[in-house]
Amino acid sequence: MVNDKKKRRRRTEGFATALACLAALSAVGVAVPLAILSGGLTSPPPSSRFIVPAWVAEVEARLQRRGFEGLTLSYAGRILTANGQAAGRGAAGSAFAAVKAALAAQPEARDGFDILVNNIAVDGEAAVGAAFARLTAVPDVPACQQAFLDTLAGRLVGFEVGSARINADSAELLDALAAVAKRCEAHRIEIAGHTDLSGSPSRNLLLSEDRATAVRDYFMQRGVSVSSLSAAGYGDTRPLAPERTPAADARNRRIEFTVRGL
Repeated sequence: MVNDKKKRRRRTEGFATALACLAALSAVGVAVPLAILSGGLTSPPPSSRFIVPAWVAEVEARLQRRGFEGLTLSYAGRILTANGQAAGRGAAGSAFAAVKAALAAQPEARDGFDILVNNIAVDGEAAVGAAFARLTAVPDVPACQQAFLDTLAGRLVGFEVGSARINADSAELLDALAAVAKRCEAHRIEIAGHTDLSGSPSRNLLLSEDRATAVRDYFMQRGVSVSSLSAAGYGDTRPLAPERTPAADARNRRIEFTVRGL
């Protein structure tokens, strides 16, 4: 009888240890296989967020065969991140273009992810996707807010003059921001549009609303939950620089993000 109690206690302790290990692996984005645990219990199927498809390794191998030995790919939550270090902007651009070409050549990859993030640094300069790459699997509000701020540091989402049409050269920045939003979609995220001081206040208000909505729609197309997003326009009412100079206008025309708890 005593031996039976000891055996049951050891089985219970082993079960608890197994659960703790599974939780730790999931927290860092490692694929956790379906495992049959003691007592006839079975762990739940792993979320697709933590399963790395086979094509990711195949694309990475293809890139390395082409000479991009230091280029790696990471995958979580249908977000694919290209990681590496380049000697200059030209080399970084070539590496990221090679990633996109390799993905286009891999049939399984074409519908296998929602967002491609560029985390290829240049000579110590942080890549546009660096802040996203630092986020944990379940980031809190301050971490999400800082990730938006860091991604936008020294960068602006560009639009055509007097329009809510997003410039094509803002795609990598918007994809990095969309990845942050997708990782942080457990919280509320306000997308705020601001204009410079030129033009009428009423026109600026409408333009800022349309630009914020355009960014929200871009995020939704990248798989970010609509329930976590809101868009608001503030026109010219919150300028960062009150001067009427080209430099001040450039600072005032901007998209900002505010993260709040539910």
